[in-house]
Amino acid sequence: MARTVPSSPEEAMRALQAERMLRPETIEAFGIRPDHAARAWVYPVRGGVRYKAWDRRASGKYWSSAGTPNQLYGLDRVARGTREIWLVNGEPSVWACHQAGVAAVCGIAGEGNLPKDAACTLMAHGVRHVRICFDLDEAGEAGALRAAASLRPPLLVTIHRLPAALGPGGDVGDLYSSLGGDDEAFRDALRSLPGEPYLPPLRPPEPPRPPAAAVTDTHSWWRTQEVLIAVFARYSHLRATGPRWVCRCPFHEDKNPSLVLYPDGHAHCFGCGWHGDAVKAIMVLERVPFKEALKMAAEASGRFSPMHERRRR
Repeated sequence: MARTVPSSPEEAMRALQAERMLRPETIEAFGIRPDHAARAWVYPVRGGVRYKAWDRRASGKYWSSAGTPNQLYGLDRVARGTREIWLVNGEPSVWACHQAGVAAVCGIAGEGNLPKDAACTLMAHGVRHVRICFDLDEAGEAGALRAAASLRPPLLVTIHRLPAALGPGGDVGDLYSSLGGDDEAFRDALRSLPGEPYLPPLRPPEPPRPPAAAVTDTHSWWRTQEVLIAVFARYSHLRATGPRWVCRCPFHEDKNPSLVLYPDGHAHCFGCGWHGDAVKAIMVLERVPFKEALKMAAEASGRFSPMHERRRR
């Protein structure tokens, strides 16, 4: 059924309730109001406001006030400690999900364009599993893969697909509307959506590193994944995930593997935010100065640093 573009604020609010099946308490909770001059619904976000055009066919359907940062919209309405969350596209889909009692967020910079710290933010909130369900079109499929790649690891990610009956461009909010705003039916429909776990593509194996004696850079020999693995293996059980390794972070009470050891020799914890190399880790964990930490890193990796080799001669 063709949708007409509202011509007045009152008509716009009636349309929002009728088309999106939103109840007055949901509209009030999210602070949604009509802006006749902008011919859009306006609602608050962190650092500014967002606009959603009344005309769903408009080329610019969403826009923000100046200076509004990219963010995970709706996360402030998700209880801390929630283990599973849905990542959807568009704020109306978030409104529908929360109205139905489903924890959901969306990025406000377009499909798949999440904030750089999205994984860290979700981990700190208690989330461990993200279920992605974007629009039913090519842009939605591509965006889902981009989002999944930015979240995994350390998060478990499953990509779901909406039923084809919604038509091209259909979204999670349309699924809710198609079910007449029935919260229980919507939750059941979400649970029934086909989905596949996202696994990052494996990179080709790296060329073998030269033996220790051939290393000539005395300032960065310890900034390798090999040394990271040797050091952190003393504090936690390591597990390989493709080219990366993960473990429980020794810098905080970590119940799930939040620390990722990257191939370029740096590590990052998506739980507490710690970031650094093997020597920096030893300095913090053992409370020793740089030179002592350097020596300990060399011993842990079964070698002497070129710096110490010169001193022995």
